[in-house]
Amino acid sequence: MSNWLSTQIARLRFRASIIRPWEDTEFTRVLREGRNRLDPQRNFVLQQFLRYALPLTGDVAEFGVYKGGTAWLLAQSMTDSGKGLHLYDTFAGSPAGTKHDFADRKVFYRDANLDSIRERFKPYPFTVFHPGLLPGTLSSAQFDRLCFAHFHLNLYQSTRQTLAAIHARMTSGGVILIEDYGIKQCAGVRRAVDEFCEGQDLKLVYLPTCQGVIIV
Repeated sequence: MSNWLSTQIARLRFRASIIRPWEDTEFTRVLREGRNRLDPQRNFVLQQFLRYALPLTGDVAEFGVYKGGTAWLLAQSMTDSGKGLHLYDTFAGSPAGTKHDFADRKVFYRDANLDSIRERFKPYPFTVFHPGLLPGTLSSAQFDRLCFAHFHLNLYQSTRQTLAAIHARMTSGGVILIEDYGIKQCAGVRRAVDEFCEGQDLKLVYLPTCQGVIIV
């Protein structure tokens, strides 16, 4: 048997031995129920970092909600936490991009309907919706501290400005999870996050799921 073939067999055996909780029936049910668009591994990473942060002081926020797929997973995972879940989005489509963004995304995500999303989240009364443009909607924030912030804004300016606006409200040891950090079509997100981290002397961990994690 050649060395190459032996290596391939060893890799297959290793992969077969990996525990994959993101493929569990209950986890996939929650994703399907929430009409979640992200792949299961990214959702599992999201849930794991949320659970890590929940014992800390502060509420939970998601910036970039669309139809509420990942927000549903957050809500299901924090039902007994006693914390608030704050959801920020225009709920009317993306704002215009900048020169740092791969494309102008203002025609995207216009099919979100806030009334129907609110109706779906009635089982989770700790959920608070904040419709409008960021970071302006943070001026009336109903929380003092955040232990966990989930970013899925796709664009440079909204990501950069919102990171700057919430930084002082993040609990020490809290988690900021950035979606699309490693997606080429979202280069503006990566630039915004890198500039923020450099300015605040923070370190980001880049994950194989194309997500970025900052422990504040």
